Amino acid sequence: MRKWLFILVIFISCTAAKLNDDVAALVNREVISTEELRNNIAFFTQLAPMQRGRELVETHLNLLIDKKLFAQEGRRQGFDKKPAVQQVVDWTERDQMIKALYHKEVRSTIEVTEAQIRAAFMRGRERLRLRHLFARSEAEAVHLKAQLDAGIPFEQVAASTFRDSTLRANGGDLGYVGYEDIDERLAQAAFELPLRQVSAPVRSKWGYHILRVDDRRQQIFTTAEDYAQQRDGIARDLRRGLEKKAADAYVDEMLKSQDVKMINAAFNILGAVIRDIVLTADRMVPDYHPMIGGTEFDMMQKGLSGHENDVLVMFTGGQWTLGDFLDRVKQLPLSERPRMDTPGRLRADIGKMVRDELLVQEAKRQNLDQDPIVRATVAKWRDEYTFSALWQSIKDTLQATPVEVERFYEEHRGRYIEPERVRVREIQVSDSLQAVALLHKIRAGADFEQLARRYTQRPDKADLGGDLGWLKRFDYGNVSLKALALQPGQSGGPVRVPQGFSIVRNEGYQSSRPATLAEAINSAQGDAREFKSDQLYESMAAELRRKARIMRNEKVIAQLAVEFAKPESPINLMSAPMP
Repeated sequence: MRKWLFILVIFISCTAAKLNDDVAALVNREVISTEELRNNIAFFTQLAPMQRGRELVETHLNLLIDKKLFAQEGRRQGFDKKPAVQQVVDWTERDQMIKALYHKEVRSTIEVTEAQIRAAFMRGRERLRLRHLFARSEAEAVHLKAQLDAGIPFEQVAASTFRDSTLRANGGDLGYVGYEDIDERLAQAAFELPLRQVSAPVRSKWGYHILRVDDRRQQIFTTAEDYAQQRDGIARDLRRGLEKKAADAYVDEMLKSQDVKMINAAFNILGAVIRDIVLTADRMVPDYHPMIGGTEFDMMQKGLSGHENDVLVMFTGGQWTLGDFLDRVKQLPLSERPRMDTPGRLRADIGKMVRDELLVQEAKRQNLDQDPIVRATVAKWRDEYTFSALWQSIKDTLQATPVEVERFYEEHRGRYIEPERVRVREIQVSDSLQAVALLHKIRAGADFEQLARRYTQRPDKADLGGDLGWLKRFDYGNVSLKALALQPGQSGGPVRVPQGFSIVRNEGYQSSRPATLAEAINSAQGDAREFKSDQLYESMAAELRRKARIMRNEKVIAQLAVEFAKPESPINLMSAPMP
């Protein structure tokens, strides 16, 4: 008996040691960290928007526990080994290694001093009256500077240089500008420039500029309270700017040392395949998301047949052939694949792929794949993707029977409403005067339908006499809104439409009413299926919880309950560390 008591004491002591302040809960001996719980509460506010304190913390902790349990079940069933899951996990690991390298080589080396913060604060309260000359090339800018140095007035050079009539007339005067109003490189040069002195050529993302400061204005009244209120935001912006410069310099130096080169011959072959085979296919790639998806990838693979060994990119100690490029694209999640809407965009995205590959190699060289934060973050996202894959596979098998759909409809009739409708006849023309003339004819007794057949510029509606059918509010925009404002049989207008102007006639009106099951069938089927899914989720989660060993850290829960007791969370999301 004493032996078992001793073992129990040891077990309790070990458990207590595991439940330190960094651990919010243990789920079958797997950790949910305090930081993970805190971030979940701070970032996913839509989960429980009206809850506060302990109730809010418990809601989020229960969600994380359920996700952990489902992830464990997903691993037990092998979902973490599914190719789709492994693909995003592999990408996440690479991404986290790059972030760890960035933190080590860049972020940890940046220090923002109080003097820098105060100088930026004062600079933000200053505005300059700025003139500039613009040149597309450095040689042209040097020529403009030479004219100024020879004594030609700034305004005269501007008048002979600018195509823009306003800048030509006002001598390149940009008015009063603040530091944040103009390109950062121009701002740096301008705010260091003595009054009335002409700058050397300054390069921006548009070209080259020559600057002159004609006046300075500074806010006179500045208090310690003003500085205190803005200090943290200024420090954050300064750090971001310094980090970006340092990161760009680090990557530029790395790429320079690797002597990265794109081989134009292979790139042109790739571009031609995309242009002639992929983008001209029956299934067009949408402009808003021109990524290389499954169908497009297959087309590219076939189009590049015979060119797989052509070298696309060369760098020190290695190269990518077109075949290598295709293999790497296939390994990426869709959202991370190169875009192919323009050759320039495609070239830039391939460059980013090469950059990331070299960064990952350097991160591995520094053993950052074993960094504890990297490992913990990858494990977290592996659980997230495994949970999603498991649950999606379950949802895909769910169907609501006709009886279940009808029962759900009967129990939730209030959510199925047929909105008010109006039967609309329309004449659309391009000119407002013509629209007014047609309305006068109609009000004088002319037949609306005949006029629509003759004049409307909607080709598919002309033979129908302008009949648009029964419209809900906002169908055809202003057309339906105008018709709803009319009485049945009444004509009105003209109303502005994207293609011109419309005369509208209200042919009949139906008020809103409860929808029949036949009318609501699609929505009811989806809602019934979702309801069934929610019920199944709850029953599965309850069963997993029943079988699990779950230990909650009451100390952490109590601390977070106080932290999130007020509507204004003490966590400042804007000051969260950058990856």
